[in-house]
Amino acid sequence: MIRNLGAILLIGATLGFVLYHLYKFSVSINNPKSKLIGQLKNMRETILEKFQDFVPMELDEFKRLSAEVIKVGMLKIGSQYGMIKSIFNEDLVYFQLEKTAVENTTLLYVKSANLDVGFMRISDQTDIYQNGVKIGNIDQDYNLKDYLGNVIGGIIFDDNERFKLVFQNEKVCQILKPAHISVPGNTRLLNDINESILPSNDLVQSLLFFYMINELS
Repeated sequence: MIRNLGAILLIGATLGFVLYHLYKFSVSINNPKSKLIGQLKNMRETILEKFQDFVPMELDEFKRLSAEVIKVGMLKIGSQYGMIKSIFNEDLVYFQLEKTAVENTTLLYVKSANLDVGFMRISDQTDIYQNGVKIGNIDQDYNLKDYLGNVIGGIIFDDNERFKLVFQNEKVCQILKPAHISVPGNTRLLNDINESILPSNDLVQSLLFFYMINELS
């Protein structure tokens, strides 16, 4: 009797384990966004496996940030990696781009010594994720929004040569327009940097690097 009870309990525990994991699998299948967040985590791990040396991104690094964004090669079909360099040919930021099986959806992961974020682009909207949690959004016009959808910044017209990155009505920096970049590796991209915002704000850096990878690579 005791032996039969033990067997029943063991079968019940095993069945419960199997049903739990079938449920999790069902949730991931029926919730593509959950699966995509998992892909972002895998992309982060790939970057950390491939690159170990990260230059701390302080004010001086942003001052010598070049307009050179390089896509180096394919990690696998539909997946590409690259880096953003300084005018001294330092690798300051690493990134990975990945196509997905979900229609009109691509993933981007960006990693520097200071920044660690993923981007999920669905049509003309891009959500920003940190540790699997949505922290903001960028739309097709480079308006930056918080996780509630409130516009808190963006990249806007400044003059004929430069755009202006703003955050909460403060100017963060000027960005040289692509048409005025002749030699990307020798060209300083940013000017007039607000040192109290750019080096320490993850959302602002996310917008900057997303724009660079989108427009300069």
